[in-house]
Amino acid sequence: MDLNTNTGAVTVYHFQASKFNKHSTLFNGRDTNHYNSFITPQVKIEKFQGFSNAYNLGEYFKVRNTNNWSTCLQVTGLWETSRKGYYYGDRKTANEKTLLVFALSENREELTIYEFPTGYYPHRDTIEKLVQSI
Repeated sequence: MDLNTNTGAVTVYHFQASKFNKHSTLFNGRDTNHYNSFITPQVKIEKFQGFSNAYNLGEYFKVRNTNNWSTCLQVTGLWETSRKGYYYGDRKTANEKTLLVFALSENREELTIYEFPTGYYPHRDTIEKLVQSI
């Protein structure tokens, strides 16, 4: 797949839903060999419940970096794109932010995450074009 970023390889992660709760869905990774220190083998998407200053989003993405989900890293909100089931967010560090694209299957059983090269975060119009090419 050519995502036309000219900045390096895009890493793709595949997850399968393992538990549905009232306000969240837990996903387990299907790829057992290429998780890094950021994307973990277990992740969670939970509904935004208004406990932050975020706006215009419906859900948050979390990685399992501690033993308790309530203390795990809340990475980003999920912002809708024009393509149904596709969302984008970012991973912020002290010096940069990196684009993440999330694709949820219609029944929310499968999640695919596209992690773009570190520091790559284009304008919204470019993000929309990337989502359409996936």
